[in-house]
Amino acid sequence: MALAVREIPRSHNHSPQEGVVKDADGVPGYADLPATPPDMLRAHVDTRQDAETVVEPGGERLTYAQLWERTSRVAGGLRAAGVRRGGRGAVRYAAGTDWSLAFWGTILADGIAVAVTIRSVPP
Repeated sequence: MALAVREIPRSHNHSPQEGVVKDADGVPGYADLPATPPDMLRAHVDTRQDAETVVEPGGERLTYAQLWERTSRVAGGLRAAGVRRGGRGAVRYAAGTDWSLAFWGTILADGIAVAVTIRSVPP
């Protein structure tokens, strides 16, 4: 049985096309993206520090500035505990503020955040 390839038209693409450029091979990608996730977060802190970024239902609400400040402290603690560039850290919190702080703290400490679902293990 022969398989047919059907091209999907991009005329009604829901993804933003501003800033999209094609490389030498014709592959589209976004231009002017931050080099790293911490650079991306820092850019948001610099441009919208008072905007909320983490909202935990029934819990805390953090602005970008608060997230950066608290995440930086987590990163410092992880470095003091021995986390080095490329070291992996399992993030086992439920979704919410603690998860966000652990994830970004690991990234800012130059570690690799590994999200582990707490629902996949026995009680």
